[in-house]
Amino acid sequence: NPDMIIFDMKIGNNESGFETANITDLEEGIITQERFLYELTKNRGLNSSFANKLIKRSVFNNVMFREGVRYFEDYECMTNIALLMKRVVYVKKVVYYYVMRDDSVTHTAGIKHLIDYYGFIKQRNEKFSSVISQMSIYGLVEAALTVLVGVYKNNINIDMLKSNGTIVF
Repeated sequence: NPDMIIFDMKIGNNESGFETANITDLEEGIITQERFLYELTKNRGLNSSFANKLIKRSVFNNVMFREGVRYFEDYECMTNIALLMKRVVYVKKVVYYYVMRDDSVTHTAGIKHLIDYYGFIKQRNEKFSSVISQMSIYGLVEAALTVLVGVYKNNINIDMLKSNGTIVF
């Protein structure tokens, strides 16, 4: 019995249509824990969304979503769950449609939330580093870029964020 089953999904909306979100170049079947953790560090395709995953209920006896975290809460929780996964199975079949809305909480994230996102990804890499021998830095770089774009779009002085310890790249 797998601890987690991952499947493909389509992302979009009724106006623009849906396109398949390719999980990764993974083969259908069993994924080792090391490969699963590595794929999560890439934060592409196989990401922290719970939308395309079925997880054994017993896993949630030990891991919960932290109260008060409204943005990117799935990243922190998935990091802790991933460390418990011993048997993960990938099914290369679309079984979920993820509807993107312009007013969703993810699309309204402010700079503080983007910095938290970077922190979650950095924390994930630190936790995984003791378990896997190879990690991708892509997820961390992408998160840092997301923060920098947010700083630019909101005309925020990045030196101020650095000096008060809010962000360290």
